[in-house]
Amino acid sequence: MTLLPKDNEHASLSRKKPLRRTVSSSRGRRRGASAACGKVVALPRQGATRSFEALARSVTQDVHPHSLLDELCRLGLAEEDGEQVRLVRESVVARPDSDRAYQYLGNNVGDHLRASVANLLADAPPHVEQAVFADGLSDESMASFHEIARTQWQALLRAAVPALQALVDADREAGRDRGRRVRIGLYSYDEQTRDTAARDTPAVPAAGKVRRRSPRKD
Repeated sequence: MTLLPKDNEHASLSRKKPLRRTVSSSRGRRRGASAACGKVVALPRQGATRSFEALARSVTQDVHPHSLLDELCRLGLAEEDGEQVRLVRESVVARPDSDRAYQYLGNNVGDHLRASVANLLADAPPHVEQAVFADGLSDESMASFHEIARTQWQALLRAAVPALQALVDADREAGRDRGRRVRIGLYSYDEQTRDTAARDTPAVPAAGKVRRRSPRKD
């Protein structure tokens, strides 16, 4: 982790990664506590273990826990309640017109393309990269499917974040070489088609209206 520069603007940009990691770690550990006792558990602000201070120090040693907490509260991601800290929002969302949003776009699309190309060039596809296509849908059906997609993404987050955090912790404790990274995502895209005849055609595999795609090398 690079040390924060003295310039305030550069320091603010450098804090973004620790902020995202702190939110992700807090979300994963909070979900674990929720599953164990059936409710969300707030973290004590200070303490050697099981506290926001300990969580922040496990993410980075280059930013003071108090500075991280101030920034999380400023962004509306966390709140202080006496000596307790609660996560208010579960993700860091960049403004659509910000440089950070364009960086997210490049990172997400770039890794998607890398996975697709690697799968096409390999004898055995090394990455998960699949899709389902359907047409002949109404606006009402798309609204229902949007809810399905959002629900599936939340389910993936709930499973992936604590699992990845546990793997990171295990690798650190074991002293393993930790030179690998991973990006996991889910997307959906829909639009109005010009061919309205499809509305009268059942969307079944035999009719070619629902198709799964899995890249493979011929």
